[in-house]
Amino acid sequence: MGVYIPDQVVENKVIIEIKVKPFLTKQDIQQFWNYLKGSEYKVGYLVNFGKAGGVEIIRKVYNTARDK
Repeated sequence: MGVYIPDQVVENKVIIEIKVKPFLTKQDIQQFWNYLKGSEYKVGYLVNFGKAGGVEIIRKVYNTARDK
């Protein structure tokens, strides 16, 4: 199992995963969700700069109690 290092962490609370693809696939979104679940963070943004005409942003919240 590898170690996940987020593209960006904001105030040690939010992860940001950056993509540059024509469109996001279900696999991209599932991978991002797995990253969030496997990390210590509760909130994450998946940001895709490859979409023609704009930016695509997906916000996910993992609010299940975590083992301490």
